[in-house]
Amino acid sequence: MSGLTVTFDAPWGRRSWKVTHNLPSELYCNDRQPHVEVGELNMGLRKKGEQFTLINPHIMRGKAIVFDVEGVKNGTHQAHFTVYFGSEASSKLSQYTSAKPSVSLM
Repeated sequence: MSGLTVTFDAPWGRRSWKVTHNLPSELYCNDRQPHVEVGELNMGLRKKGEQFTLINPHIMRGKAIVFDVEGVKNGTHQAHFTVYFGSEASSKLSQYTSAKPSVSLM
């Protein structure tokens, strides 16, 4: 699998999975641990080690830059991976649309 990805590592609470990602470390600007919320009903559908492609970087709710996680749902909605949260989301989005994977997983 090439491109930007997340790998599911372990359940994190009742609704989310901790993940590792291959974004360059300077582009992960979120105080929360890397995770993907999948919703309670979808927790059992995921397995440790599954890898998914990150697509469609966009701004959510004005302050977050997120990637859609291809093939993963949060309840009935598209799951996302938040990579940036802050007041400069609109000016930073272009960094994510052109991001390339780093050599090692973070």
